[in-house]
Amino acid sequence: MSLEYLTILIILLFIALFLEKKKHIHLYKSRKERFEIVGFFFLFGVIWDSFAIWRGHWSFPGGGYTWDTYRFNAT
Repeated sequence: MSLEYLTILIILLFIALFLEKKKHIHLYKSRKERFEIVGFFFLFGVIWDSFAIWRGHWSFPGGGYTWDTYRFNAT
């Protein structure tokens, strides 16, 4: 799970940018403003979530399903 959550956030970011381009919905005045605001909240969210996991605010009990589980059971 090392970068799984970050990957999901990046995918959602690209989906939002795609929809903005496809539907011509503009929430910001300029491209620079968009990157600054979205980048700030993206980094803030990643740091906040990482801190919450590190402090134990979120817990993931059980073994779960990891890449190693798939790799070793695939053969």
